[in-house]
Amino acid sequence: MTIEAFDGDTQAPIKGAHVLLHPYRALTDERGVAKVKVAKGRYTLFVSGFNYIGHEQIIDVTSDVTARAELAVEPEEDVDIR
Repeated sequence: MTIEAFDGDTQAPIKGAHVLLHPYRALTDERGVAKVKVAKGRYTLFVSGFNYIGHEQIIDVTSDVTARAELAVEPEEDVDIR
């Protein structure tokens, strides 16, 4: 299975994003790609990256599958320091 993680706004690949298809885990490379060997079946795919809102998707793996996760940047907090 191949997972591609991209910034939803800029379409830039996200390096070092965490990929989870329990119990399988991986990190994306500099191209935003992670390859994970998984058994056939249904998985909940979670992809998260630093400063990004996590992505969740149900995946049915019956053969070699590619999933694309477009992550949104976390909004900046308005911190009011007085």
